Amino acid sequence: MIGLSRIRVRLIFLDPDFANSYENRKLKVNDIVTVHTGDVGVSSLIPEELNGAIGFATINTRVINEKVSPYYLVWYFNSKKFINWCVNYSTGDGRQNLNLKDFNTAIIPLPCLEEQTKIADFLSAIDQKIEVVAQQIEQAKTWKKGLLQQMFV
Repeated sequence: MIGLSRIRVRLIFLDPDFANSYENRKLKVNDIVTVHTGDVGVSSLIPEELNGAIGFATINTRVINEKVSPYYLVWYFNSKKFINWCVNYSTGDGRQNLNLKDFNTAIIPLPCLEEQTKIADFLSAIDQKIEVVAQQIEQAKTWKKGLLQQMFV
């Protein structure tokens, strides 16, 4: 749904006893994970296939208010405005680090749920169109390569 699905995830498997001792860190579908070290602010929704994964190295957000759309929220978290805010509040010399305390002070514009849904749907539709065009470009490059090979045989 959201173009952030292109982010590659490298899973590690934990000892079941260890994992069960961190039950409170288990992620659910539509939770939002946000990078707090490195590319601070970059966020993604947890898809079905990662339901129950444990998030240690991320800031995890679970929407519990029926007036907030997680789809809208993840789009906002990935906006240039929010990413810049995260960078400005980050600390660290080599790699940026966003503290949970600072993250919790962020002011997030929340239009009504209907408007949030429209915004998220619109941005998702644009992202899907971009993906289709990117695939068409790759197909055209492959076609061009084939034509060039045929010309110079």
